[in-house]
Amino acid sequence: MIRQAENNEMVEFTENKVFVLLLCVFMAAQFLQVAVRIDFLAAIRFEFVLGALLSIIAVFSLIVHKDEGTILRKYIILYYIVLIIQIPFSFDYDSSVNFFIDRVFKFSMLALFIVAFIRSPKAFNFFIAFYMLVCFRLLFEGVNGWISGSLVWQNQGIMRLHGSIPILEHPNSFAAFAVSMIPFIYFLFFQVRKLFKAFLLVMFVFALIVVLYTGSRSGYVAFLGFFLVLLLKSQGKMKIFFALLFSGILLVSFLPKQYYERFESIFTQKEKEGHSSDARIQIIKDAIDISIKHPFGVGIHAFPKIRAFYFGRVQDTHSLYLEILTNLGIQGLIVWLLMIATLFKILKSGRIMLYEVLDKIKQDENREICEDEKNISFMIAASKAVSFYLIVHLFLGLFGMDLYEVYWWFAIGLALVIHRMAKIYLSNYGLTDAGEISRY
Repeated sequence: MIRQAENNEMVEFTENKVFVLLLCVFMAAQFLQVAVRIDFLAAIRFEFVLGALLSIIAVFSLIVHKDEGTILRKYIILYYIVLIIQIPFSFDYDSSVNFFIDRVFKFSMLALFIVAFIRSPKAFNFFIAFYMLVCFRLLFEGVNGWISGSLVWQNQGIMRLHGSIPILEHPNSFAAFAVSMIPFIYFLFFQVRKLFKAFLLVMFVFALIVVLYTGSRSGYVAFLGFFLVLLLKSQGKMKIFFALLFSGILLVSFLPKQYYERFESIFTQKEKEGHSSDARIQIIKDAIDISIKHPFGVGIHAFPKIRAFYFGRVQDTHSLYLEILTNLGIQGLIVWLLMIATLFKILKSGRIMLYEVLDKIKQDENREICEDEKNISFMIAASKAVSFYLIVHLFLGLFGMDLYEVYWWFAIGLALVIHRMAKIYLSNYGLTDAGEISRY
């Protein structure tokens, strides 16, 4: 819990370790799908019971602490309203209800719990470390399945790697998960000790194997998009450019021909078999036609049913942006874009405040590196990682659809926590709160 400052008092960072640990257990249960792995936990509805308990505690915690709201929170509420309104008017009511409960509501609870329980840099660092361990487990299972061949089978003319759990079973989903880990690996690498650096390097190799051998073109595009944006934004552009060039040459040298051809098909639209490029073009045409007929949306996850009604084809949009446009309508697309744009702003404003505090700490030439300096540097790195995490998913959205996945809510939770702690640091070090920056 955070003791709010009064009359310019210092705000102490404290946390309830039990709640933080329960949050980590809940996050692990969602990401690892423990109910699918362990029948006993499924029988007692472990994730639901834990989520219900944490929900009560989280609401009480937010009421007690009276955290100052942000503009982002307003857009989240508006986005939620847009989603709820779509349910009664859906062309596939049962699917919309199930998707809202199983995906939207359940995943949004993770954001609520992160905001409610992560109230100190120590808790934040622990949560990020736990998250990386959970993700390492999923990557390890994928690589193990690749080595043994148990998770590799033919799809669209090539041997493709699949995930070990239902939500990652499709190669595109597994690739999306793996490539979204790379921003965290890259930015946190410079903030951890040697042992953890070795851990992150292994994790990067695992992520790279998964991205390559899933044969996911959306994964390839997102991977290149990450390094492209990193190159454009980085001060050491030449170092990143040559590192990327060397890595590319090395990968092409060892990459089996079938995966190279898969990557090449992004540009040539020529495939070994399956004609998925032609199918995607047809989906785009159908989605545009349906969005013109139904400009206010057809409902949550209702596109396959209405597409079957109009055209006799049931495949989903395979595009995040078409998914939003067809499911939630033009109003949903506008609200979602405003929410994501504000999410980037709140991450940037948090970094600006943290940099101001870090600069003040460093002004003392005789200082020793203090705990605040380490925590602030780590938080800045995590903020950059979340920003690029979002960028990766925006690239993935060009050829994949993950509107109802946990990734967006995970990023929202972390962004709000970083921003809140940045404001507290700013106040504790006697710095002026820049209204236009911190209001997000």
